Amino acid sequence: MKPRLLYLLGAALLVSLGLNVFLGGVMIGRWAEHGFAHSGGSPRFIREAALKALNPAARAIVDDLRDRHQAQMRDKFRAVRQATRALEAQLQADEIDRAALDAAQADLSDRWAEARAEMARGMTELALALPPDARKLYFKAVGKRPWAGHHPANWADSPPPPRP
Repeated sequence: MKPRLLYLLGAALLVSLGLNVFLGGVMIGRWAEHGFAHSGGSPRFIREAALKALNPAARAIVDDLRDRHQAQMRDKFRAVRQATRALEAQLQADEIDRAALDAAQADLSDRWAEARAEMARGMTELALALPPDARKLYFKAVGKRPWAGHHPANWADSPPPPRP
């Protein structure tokens, strides 16, 4: 190879290495500053971050309630997945049967409503079981979502973007 080509190839590799090191540092810095819950918004990481704020007695209450509701929640979300698959089958069929499509959509909506109701029952039971100080700490920590401030819950209530 010509020396000039080797020089350009070496420079490109150095630039690539520099970018990779920079981006890795940015990611590690974000994790260090915000914790792992902000890296992907995983409910498990958010829950673990919330549990760290509690004393051992309050953690035991949260774990006990989670264990009691976990089977029901799995059943509810399994039903949601099954209803989703049934709706997908209707949407991908060669011929659309309007009555079957409407029934599949209604079933999926009902399954989601049941799952949300079960989550609300669990949250209500948790809120009533925790002492006030632990309840405030836990729900404040759970409420810290990685997307908070980026996506308003109701776009209609958000202020308009600034004009250029």
